[in-house]
Amino acid sequence: MIRVLDDMVYSKSEELLELLLKNAVKNDQSKTQVDLRKIGTTRVYSPQKYGRDDFRDYMNWLNELDLGGTVTQSCDCWGLVYSSEDVNHPHDHGKFDIAGVHYLEADEGCGFLVCKDGDEIVEIEPKKNRMVIMSGRLFHWVMPGENPESRRIAMAFSLVK
Repeated sequence: MIRVLDDMVYSKSEELLELLLKNAVKNDQSKTQVDLRKIGTTRVYSPQKYGRDDFRDYMNWLNELDLGGTVTQSCDCWGLVYSSEDVNHPHDHGKFDIAGVHYLEADEGCGFLVCKDGDEIVEIEPKKNRMVIMSGRLFHWVMPGENPESRRIAMAFSLVK
């Protein structure tokens, strides 16, 4: 199961972009108690692991959508800042029923999201305000971009039914 939803405009996306760009910095520059890990050069911001609720409004907005699951504090929700060469290796979201990514910003030529749905390989181009919903057990990964100046900023999440 893969659903691609365009025009998923979050009313506070400018504030969220600012928050991600401010907090998703290189590990050696981070002095705050925030889960900030690097996947290649991808910068990740996941404040709720430390009891912070920076994404509370976003999680509430997700809950208002009919995505087939519910976001709770026990679920994962994190921000990603990818530069053009960044990749994410094949993975799934195991114990979660639904996984998703919501592109807040996506330059032309940034890396595609690739999903393996049975024997089929599906490539999905990131676009601003595009949301991709899939089974949490579906293997997916991110390819490097073709445009060396491109970047994509996204919110990723896992839901339970």
